[in-house]
Amino acid sequence: MEINYQTNHLIIINYPAGAGGKFISLCLSVAESVLHQDYYLGKNKIKKKLDEIGSFNISSKVLNKSLKGQHFELGCEQFAGFNVGSKKEQEYLANDLCRHCTNQKEYFFCMMNCDFINKWEDYLNSKHIILKNYAWILNQRNKKIPQDTDIKTFNNYVEFDMSSCQDKFSFLKSLNTVCDFLSIEIKNKNLLELLRLDFLKKFVLGFEK
Repeated sequence: MEINYQTNHLIIINYPAGAGGKFISLCLSVAESVLHQDYYLGKNKIKKKLDEIGSFNISSKVLNKSLKGQHFELGCEQFAGFNVGSKKEQEYLANDLCRHCTNQKEYFFCMMNCDFINKWEDYLNSKHIILKNYAWILNQRNKKIPQDTDIKTFNNYVEFDMSSCQDKFSFLKSLNTVCDFLSIEIKNKNLLELLRLDFLKKFVLGFEK
């Protein structure tokens, strides 16, 4: 199966490495129509038609798998077989799940862009989430604060304010804005609050000096 570069079910989360993009992916994956960034978890969600509770349980386990001295997360390579690269690289490395996802309209799937500019320009109909106000996360993770994302290089995007993660109602408002942009729904908001609280407890684990 060929990669469909015209897919409108690809979500690109744009942020500097360490700023919390994978956490936002885990929150979105609570939705029944969004896959987790892992080959086997993604296939399992499609096969079993996981509901919000089943999807939340996976996101919660991923967040709580981080231990002191070791940070755990899912990712692009685990899901698709590659990180962002040229068309030639993608067509050589993309696994069957990635190819299938670009050719279907039931599930959204996330990939990451940890760069100043949009490196996913081949996917003209992709939907972009651009993180902002993440300095507090990078500071506590002992990471340098890089140049902000160049929004001028993007089309079809919504911004997500990472400072909202520090407050229950601001966080839900920010996520609702993203869900509206993607035309997806997460009915059980309490599940998102549980993930937010876990993130605040765990996000520095593995980043200590």
